[in-house]
Amino acid sequence: MFRDKADLWLILPVSVALSALTGFWVFWFGAPVFDNLMRDQIHRQVARRDLGIQAGPDIVYVTVNDDTYEHFHESYLNRRRLAEVNRVLAGLDVRAIAYDMIFARPAAPEEDRDFADSLREDADVYLPVAYELEEEPVGFPRALRTFASLERFQEHARGSGHVSAPADDDGIFRHLFLFVRDGDALVPALPLRVYLDLRSLTLADLDVKPGRFVRFPASDGQPQLRIPIDAQGRVYIPYVHRWKRDFAKVPLHSLLELATDEFMHGNLVDQFEGRVVLVGDVATGIADMGATPLENDVPLVAIHAALLNAMLTNSFYRPRSVVYMVILHICLTGLLAIAASLRRLHFIYIVGPVLLVLIPIYTALEFIYAQRLVPGGSLFFSVGAMHLSLLGLIQYRLGQEKRRADRENERFRHELHIAYEIQQGIIPQTLPSIPGMDTAALSMPARTVGGDFYDVLPFGERFVFVLGDVTGKGVPAALYMSGVATSFRAILRASDPHGEGALLKAVLTLNDVLLLQSRATERSYFVTVCFVLCDPRTGDLEILRSGHEPPLLIHSSGQVDEFGPPGFVLGVLDSERIAKMTRLEPAHLEEGDSLVLYSDGVTEASTPERELFGRDRLKALLATAAELRPDAVLKEIIQAAGAFSAGGPETDDLTVLVLQRCSPAR
Repeated sequence: MFRDKADLWLILPVSVALSALTGFWVFWFGAPVFDNLMRDQIHRQVARRDLGIQAGPDIVYVTVNDDTYEHFHESYLNRRRLAEVNRVLAGLDVRAIAYDMIFARPAAPEEDRDFADSLREDADVYLPVAYELEEEPVGFPRALRTFASLERFQEHARGSGHVSAPADDDGIFRHLFLFVRDGDALVPALPLRVYLDLRSLTLADLDVKPGRFVRFPASDGQPQLRIPIDAQGRVYIPYVHRWKRDFAKVPLHSLLELATDEFMHGNLVDQFEGRVVLVGDVATGIADMGATPLENDVPLVAIHAALLNAMLTNSFYRPRSVVYMVILHICLTGLLAIAASLRRLHFIYIVGPVLLVLIPIYTALEFIYAQRLVPGGSLFFSVGAMHLSLLGLIQYRLGQEKRRADRENERFRHELHIAYEIQQGIIPQTLPSIPGMDTAALSMPARTVGGDFYDVLPFGERFVFVLGDVTGKGVPAALYMSGVATSFRAILRASDPHGEGALLKAVLTLNDVLLLQSRATERSYFVTVCFVLCDPRTGDLEILRSGHEPPLLIHSSGQVDEFGPPGFVLGVLDSERIAKMTRLEPAHLEEGDSLVLYSDGVTEASTPERELFGRDRLKALLATAAELRPDAVLKEIIQAAGAFSAGGPETDDLTVLVLQRCSPAR
């Protein structure tokens, strides 16, 4: 199931190191650009399908748009109209009015007095303060200077809050500072200022933990609220939808017109009563515009509306804890390490891409259903980096294994070549010329070298035809075969060809040698052999089989006979027992008769359906070859067996020896 120990000792420590390095990168540096890209795409799709935080009913915009300026034929708004808006909204019994307008243009004193007077009336009006903030603050940012404090109005308003909302490094507004330090004072964001008064709370009531949260105590029947913040006091802005669909919007000029229509007063009450009104300038070329995760060119009053809605509905996107993310990272990288440790390579090729697909899906599910912020981009790239690193490591190990295998193969090919040379030296390349006999032989190993062999050896005035088959294939069988062949040659040379049973004695001596060799090497090889002692002058034969295929005698008439009892294989039992199972069988070759010796590679050649060529099919073939010379008989056998087994499983070594009695003149 797993790789060998050498691979595991390499892969597992490297996996632990990679997990630690990528984890350190994720949780110390991270990839905020990629986190934001993934989160923005998710936020955009979630808002489009209304799956995220929903807009509450408590917020209404009063907007100053292009139609408003055209309606009043003004290039900037007279503050008396804003005073009128305050009075109309107070009459509609709104909960609060928050201006996201800087009032940067000077106005006539009477306009300012009228606007200030409207602030003293019943409505709770909140005014903005704009600051230039320090860059890369540690903790809550400090105000370097004030753009517009509207001090002449603030003493008459219910309160004020800052509207400084720097964009992220890529120019997208995702975060808002809940507090700004102005000297020794903490100035809350405008929506936070409004919410504190709605809850009858002060800044002193808040439990502020930079990098963790701002906690609001339960009050007036309202539950405790926790706003997640980072180390700089920023909160992730939970936009509910695109600008056109987030909250109800009423143009300022339409509000003033409808307020004078007694028939529409009831509709205005339904639309504004008990709600918080955000007044913002959204006119082209005047309003502060910026990009949010949901769209480009959004009036920045949408930032404050989204934050106020989140506080009113207690709906914030909270980051997962570091401990949670560490465990998740360990699980993901652990899966990669396990996949890389498995023996089958396809696991690591499958697990890595699957995890990379699941990370964005998991990030989206956390965002939608748990309202949690997960650094999906950082996870994606850390897992991807580890996946690629492990693939590189595996490829390196595969390269090492390939080089080692190449060296082994080269060594094996060298040994194979040596074995081939040895075998070629053992098997006669040409058969001796025997008066009155015509011979042909061929050995086709299943691999480069094999365990089949044949030989034709002089034995006095007679000749011994030998064809054997060693168990197995390849180099071991070839080397064992070489020992059998050379041993029998030596034994035959030392034997008396005229003694009674000379061939049987030589075979039993060969068995003793093979048995001693097997016991010395503790290898259980054995060999089947067919021995034929032939007198070419008379055509008399003595056939001795040692567990081998029976030789087939082809009469010139076309009749095919089998010869010899099976006997027993050599190299397994002692010679005394072998002698009891072995018998010489006489035979005779008339002129034109042929004797065929063959290995089981012929009869066991099989089709893809495992049907064997068999001895009967061989005998039928030989019956048609009675008039052929030995080389033609040999060719017929080889072609028939090869055609029969085409497409079948690997065959055994195939060896054939044919001897035919002919006239001495041939």
